[in-house]
Amino acid sequence: MFDWLKRLVGGKEQAVEEQPVPPAMNPLAVGDGVIFTAMTSKGNVRKINQDNLYIGKEIETAQNLVEYRSEGYQPFPVLFAVCDGMGGERDGEKASEMAAAEIKAFAEGSAFHRMSGMDTDAIEKLLTEALRGISKKLYEALGSSRNGVSGCTVTMLYLERERYVIANIGDSPGFLVRDGRISLLTLPDNRAQQLYQLGVLSEEERWSHHTKSQLTQFLGMNPDDADLSPHFQNGECRKKDLFVIGSDGMTDGLNPDAILAISEEPEVMESRPEDEAAMNLADESTVELMDESTVDLTNEPSPMFQPDEQLPEHLAEPKEEVPVRKPQMLAARIVEGSLAQGSRDNTTTITVRIEE
Repeated sequence: MFDWLKRLVGGKEQAVEEQPVPPAMNPLAVGDGVIFTAMTSKGNVRKINQDNLYIGKEIETAQNLVEYRSEGYQPFPVLFAVCDGMGGERDGEKASEMAAAEIKAFAEGSAFHRMSGMDTDAIEKLLTEALRGISKKLYEALGSSRNGVSGCTVTMLYLERERYVIANIGDSPGFLVRDGRISLLTLPDNRAQQLYQLGVLSEEERWSHHTKSQLTQFLGMNPDDADLSPHFQNGECRKKDLFVIGSDGMTDGLNPDAILAISEEPEVMESRPEDEAAMNLADESTVELMDESTVDLTNEPSPMFQPDEQLPEHLAEPKEEVPVRKPQMLAARIVEGSLAQGSRDNTTTITVRIEE
């Protein structure tokens, strides 16, 4: 089922390049919005889904869903977010759901609609204040009675026609795919990142080391202990830019190079149950050859029914509607690929492509 993925990740893994994002050649040559795909899955191990996401609306009670898929178009300016509940603590799913609802309220408020007229520094300041406010609400609602250990991560992607701003708290990753390269736009708030910066872990090890689950910052922390400090990255948008954000379950199974390879793979068509059934039937059946003497080779029409005649409506066989096969969503290919490669966590991906 995942032969295409095996072909992509079967070779030697190459480290993701730590280099500046390629400059945009013509940032204004983009369309009026973005095409997005999104998928979240509880995965193969977890009993509930502690991930929530915002794609113009937050998913309510995502923990009750085996999986959720969506795709569509959003005009500029637009905001996307992934919130990943802390699986090792209580009420992680409540924290991420509450955070997604607060992000929705922010996106529908007046402050968000003023952002397109702000400079980038002002946008980052506004998002910092908003995220600190959300974190305080989470702590007061869930963490204050549990020593501040209930919370979630967040990665937010804000897009206008000319620029992008991405913010993260925690370890939910965000990438930009441009000109055949993938660049990490977020800074993981975990122990593995600290060890990587100290030179203890390699680039490959920081994505799989057991300390990657030890968060150093998250939404819902006690505000008296430390000021929450989101990490920001910004730049100019370019047509065909592809942004990929997700929960850490996405990179549990796929490293950045594998995500890049999947994003550049030709479209894969969705399989349909009837297609698989037909293939199985063909494999199990034998074809009986007819004797030529039994076949009418005259091509003469039957005297009982002429080609220009139509059967009475009550005798005509009803036409079955054949479901249209669509290209498989990129987000689904990434999520399913990660799960196939061993991710044991809830796994969420949002892909956002700048319209041409």
